Amino acid sequence: MSNDDIGEVTSLLQAIQNGDETANDRLFELVYEELRSQAERLMLRERQDHTLEPTALVHEACIQLIKADVPGKAQNRAYFFAAAARAMGQILVEHARRRKAAKRGGSWKKTQLDDLIDAYEKGIQREIASLELAIEELEKLNPRQATVVRLRFFFAYSVGEVAQLLEMSEASVKADFRKAKAFLFSQLEEDA
Repeated sequence: MSNDDIGEVTSLLQAIQNGDETANDRLFELVYEELRSQAERLMLRERQDHTLEPTALVHEACIQLIKADVPGKAQNRAYFFAAAARAMGQILVEHARRRKAAKRGGSWKKTQLDDLIDAYEKGIQREIASLELAIEELEKLNPRQATVVRLRFFFAYSVGEVAQLLEMSEASVKADFRKAKAFLFSQLEEDA
C-alpha cells in the first residue's frame, strides 16, 4: 500500500463517519488487495487442503466489518486493519469448528489414532481460545499492544510492516510486542 493510499484510507474513514455513502465502496476497493494479502498470509498457517480460499476469507471478513459498522467506528486505518485481522481470525476458527463438527457426524469407525488426533485438536483449540481471551484482556489495558500482537502473530507482519501500518517506530513496536508477550504469558500461566 503506497503512502498516498495510506492517507486515503484515513480520509475515507473520516468521510464514512461524516455520512458519505459512497466512501464505503471506495474504501473497500482501496484496501481489498491489502486484505487479500493478509488473508493469504493467514492461510499459509492453515492445512494444505483447507476448503476456505483467501478470496472467500476476505469477502466474509468484509461482510462482518460492514455488519459491525467498523468503517463508521474506525478512528484510523490501524483500527480498521486490526478489526479486519480479528474478523479473519474468528472466521478461520469458526470454519475449523464447523469442519470438526461435520467430521464427527460421518459414518467412519473411530480408531485410537482418531482419539489421539481429537485430543490434540481439542488441546490446540483450548490454547487458541485461551490466547484470544488473554489478548482481549490485554486490549482492555493497552489496545495498541493488542493490535501489535494480532498483526505480528495472526498476520505474521514484520516489525517494519507493523511500524508502518501503525505509524510507530520499530523500537516502539518491538517494545510493545515484548511487553505484550510477557503479559500474555502471565495470563496463560494463570489459566494453566
